[in-house]
Amino acid sequence: MSDAIEMTNISEQEMAAYISRAFSANSVKRMITEEDTLYHSEELFQKFGNILQAYASATGDLSNETIDSLAKDLHEHKDILRQPYDRNTRLEAEQIYFGKYVMPKIIENYAKKMKIEQPLSLSDSCKILAAVETSSKNNRFRTHSFNGALLPEIKKNGLDINKEMFTEEFNILSSAKMM
Repeated sequence: MSDAIEMTNISEQEMAAYISRAFSANSVKRMITEEDTLYHSEELFQKFGNILQAYASATGDLSNETIDSLAKDLHEHKDILRQPYDRNTRLEAEQIYFGKYVMPKIIENYAKKMKIEQPLSLSDSCKILAAVETSSKNNRFRTHSFNGALLPEIKKNGLDINKEMFTEEFNILSSAKMM
């Protein structure tokens, strides 16, 4: 067992390529297109993007095998994501899903990297969780949604909150307590 582990820092370009590759994968396309409604397809699309980003940030693993594994799990266990807030555990459906299907993969990834055998001791668990925390902090990514009509402006001037183009809409939503 080794305490030292090399952290992987993922660039924005690498993450963008990974997300693009993931959503082009047959396993992901199948997961999304086999839904019964557009709403459910969009829901899985968004949740899968969040899962990919969180997993990659935590592990540095950008492999196709992981994309397929995460897509397979989400396809098979998507019903968990549609459950209401659990008042007993005080967890949202996404938190329950992540803890049950994603976090074990993250822990397994680190156990292999750190040459730690199962079952994990408390000390080993703490070492792995510290490594996950460090990797996640080193691999933070921000995304921004925008209407494609704004692409020329954004390409020319970049994203700048001081040039917000929807101030009137934002004010309306704010006054209606929707922001």
